[in-house]
Amino acid sequence: MQVSPSTTKTSIPLQKGYQAPLAINYISQVLASGKTGGNGLFTQKCHAWFEEKFGFASCLLTSSCTDALEMAALLLEIGPGDEVVVPSYNFPSAANAFLLRGAKVVYAEASADYPVMDAEAFAAAISPRTKAVVLMHYAGFPGDLSKILAIAKQHNIRVVEDAAHALGASYKGKPLGTFGDLACFSFHETKNIAAGEGGMLVVNRTEYAEKAEELWQMGTNRAAYQKGLVGGYHWKGIGSSFLPSDVTAAYLYAQLESYEDIQQKRQHLWQRYFKHLRTLPRTIISLPELQEGVSHAAHIFYLIMPTEKLRSKLQDMLAAEGIASAAHYNYLEDEALRMQGLAPLTYQRKVAYDQQLLRLPLYTEMREEEQNRVIKTVNQFVYLLEN
Repeated sequence: MQVSPSTTKTSIPLQKGYQAPLAINYISQVLASGKTGGNGLFTQKCHAWFEEKFGFASCLLTSSCTDALEMAALLLEIGPGDEVVVPSYNFPSAANAFLLRGAKVVYAEASADYPVMDAEAFAAAISPRTKAVVLMHYAGFPGDLSKILAIAKQHNIRVVEDAAHALGASYKGKPLGTFGDLACFSFHETKNIAAGEGGMLVVNRTEYAEKAEELWQMGTNRAAYQKGLVGGYHWKGIGSSFLPSDVTAAYLYAQLESYEDIQQKRQHLWQRYFKHLRTLPRTIISLPELQEGVSHAAHIFYLIMPTEKLRSKLQDMLAAEGIASAAHYNYLEDEALRMQGLAPLTYQRKVAYDQQLLRLPLYTEMREEEQNRVIKTVNQFVYLLEN
């Protein structure tokens, strides 16, 4: 299939950050206050917003979702001899957080239905040394969450939700991020709600709350001191400086005030993709299925192509029309083997998401005419293949 590049059409990016109306105003307030460090006024405003909006038990903003995952590993006292089950199809932070503590990471394969951990693969990965499991909600879809949680409970395994894609998504009426003992969110510039760089740890078990605040601030009881609960602050144990500047929190809070508008626009665009592409032959293109009882986050709209070769051809055709698209993760298990100088595994995966998944442009201020160009190009690709 030969497609000549177009030089007349405006480029459509894969994603583009939303500029909240009051961001500059709030950042200016922080700068004028002279208190730009962590855990300031806007940090506290963000914590209160999340706890009220989603019913999270306790929230701590972090400099990244990676930091939140590393805090989770410390809170769970993960160490040498422990095993942690991690989705093989995921970002490296999910594994690094536990490898840094000396644990063995055991990789579980993805489901055939969604790019999330398969429940049977999780069960097969458990050993007497399994201490925790990381559940990544790809694109805000949790997969067979009830079954995985039941398996974890049966084996007394702590659950960490990797909810980087899932702010605002829910499962059976309950927000994602409230199911695990801990949950980690991302506010990277690519996310629906962004702070440039940023993240958050949600602590759902009350016995972890005090220790989490100590870890958050260099292993001290400084947070308790700032609340007036103690007369001075002391070093209490291991920790690090995980909290972000209040400048970052001010930027984030401005985004949170636009949360409903952001999500409404993204859900509208996601549903338009689904409506206009769902009739395409599944032998060429498959779409994410709408999961019963799930309200997803409208973070990513992806296609599943039959082969890597066809995915590349569609990407080329989109690029020729000035439209960005992208694959996503490599399998962590394969990457780990490559780092050791070994060949990746050769067994047949249910779906090779690293070779078949393709993300289409989706951003809050995407215009319908831009989206129509994407939809038209995907339809044209299928037409040319069939004819």
